[in-house]
Amino acid sequence: MSLPPFLKTVYEEVTRRAAASRRQVIWVNDQPTQDDLDHIMREGSTGSEFDSNNLRNQVLRDLQAKRAKLITKTCRLGKVLAVVYPEQVGHLSQDLRGIWTFSQ
Repeated sequence: MSLPPFLKTVYEEVTRRAAASRRQVIWVNDQPTQDDLDHIMREGSTGSEFDSNNLRNQVLRDLQAKRAKLITKTCRLGKVLAVVYPEQVGHLSQDLRGIWTFSQ
């Protein structure tokens, strides 16, 4: 037995919305852990073929000198670590809103 066209449309829409709500990822502010700091220190102190100007080391020095700040965001899928500078903090939520809240 097939559904009448109207009920079929309602069923498909409800099914689509239910699937979308399960995939929704919400990012929340978090505090960096010691493991996060250790990870940043390791990554910042190693070389990378993608960082020929050694900017990672400069960012690490800025973080240690408190000229930059480590922020974290978490969701059910994982955690993002970002080293940001004071002048970026005010623009961060606007600039990264597509990263912090998205659907898979």
